[in-house]
Amino acid sequence: MNFIIHTRLLTVRRNAPKFLICVRPLVIDALQLLQFMVNSYFFSIDITYSKKRMSDYLRSHELIQPTQSLMIVIDLQEKLLAAIPDAESFTNDVCRLLKVADVLDVPMLATEQYPQGLGATVSPVCEYLDSPVEKKRFSSVEALNLPGAGERQDGRFRAVLVGIEAHVCVLQTAFDLQAIGYEVVIPVDAVRSQKNLDYETAIRRLENSGMTLTTIESLIFEWCGTAAHPEFKKISRIVTGRE
Repeated sequence: MNFIIHTRLLTVRRNAPKFLICVRPLVIDALQLLQFMVNSYFFSIDITYSKKRMSDYLRSHELIQPTQSLMIVIDLQEKLLAAIPDAESFTNDVCRLLKVADVLDVPMLATEQYPQGLGATVSPVCEYLDSPVEKKRFSSVEALNLPGAGERQDGRFRAVLVGIEAHVCVLQTAFDLQAIGYEVVIPVDAVRSQKNLDYETAIRRLENSGMTLTTIESLIFEWCGTAAHPEFKKISRIVTGRE
């Protein structure tokens, strides 16, 4: 901010009383001093504000922090994956995200849909999970006995969903989570359906209903936040497939 006093506004006519002619220089000096003081004050505010912005850098609340997140792994089971196109590559991509979640201490929960008929969770995924919870309802929320987001003591109000199928169990889980206060985050390359039409329609519906769409890699680096993170090198190796 720059405060300027225009002294030309104090022009005094030649035929004005001597009193005004004598006082004018004093008034100008006083106003110029006022100008200096005001500008110095706002300059000091600007400096203080700049230092505050540098020391107390506030990030956008839209960015997803690992301390706000929990992950739900939905029905990555043998027989279900067998029907998913390019299942091996898909599973590897999901495992990258699970590995980073493990590094950053993001808690992971998992479900299995009727495992007696559809098989167990595939072994590469099981490496990062405790025992998956069995369910028959397509939504995972009831089986996991999740509290409402506002009832949690750990502040984890963002639920990241991965798994299959996007248009059935993932979608129904997402809506049930949203109903109890969670912000639902869906990495679009970490969910899948057998048919592309089902997948695309589900993703469009989820987005239109206020779910946050992202990708595996985008979420990983959002969690990481900075190359100064103590786990950055490890995370980078996971992303590039070197670990």
